[in-house]
Amino acid sequence: MIILSDVHCDFNHVINVCQRHVDQTVVQLGDLGIGFLLTEYVKENTPSNFRFFVGNHDNRTLANTLPSCLGNFGEFENIFFVSGADSIDRSSRIEGKDWWPDEELTYAQSNECLNLWEQSDKDIIVSHDCPQTIAEKFMLIYDRSITRTLLDNMIEVRKPKLVVFGHHHRSYDINFNGVKYRGLRINETFQL
Repeated sequence: MIILSDVHCDFNHVINVCQRHVDQTVVQLGDLGIGFLLTEYVKENTPSNFRFFVGNHDNRTLANTLPSCLGNFGEFENIFFVSGADSIDRSSRIEGKDWWPDEELTYAQSNECLNLWEQSDKDIIVSHDCPQTIAEKFMLIYDRSITRTLLDNMIEVRKPKLVVFGHHHRSYDINFNGVKYRGLRINETFQL
């Protein structure tokens, strides 16, 4: 499996990555740009080996209508995925045009996700954002979000061996408390 980071509407890059890895599934971890990109264009041009879940710069409602969208959270092949993140710049965005209020899971969805993770046998988390502890300790980001708190809770309940995330647009390779964290910059790929 190939994990593809934030592409922010660069769908040609998605197609190129899928063509280079035609024998593997490519999972894009959010900020594909659904809502900015023409949904019909994506639907008609999606490679058969491509799957994605939403980040904070995706229209969740539109994304969940696409066959290649994995949904909000859950298991897929050998990973457990968690969508969404908090937009720190939402005050400069326009709701329904370049920002959507359901950018993060609800508290009820977060609890459902946490329960599913506790029962899961997967040991790799792929998420759009990183856990709150990692944001604070390694990125000096102290504002809290539903997504980062959920990811912290997931790791507290049951430690994965690896967490792969995007959202922060920088490469990170962190080993902390028995878990490896791999952050991806824009358009970066990571092979599982």
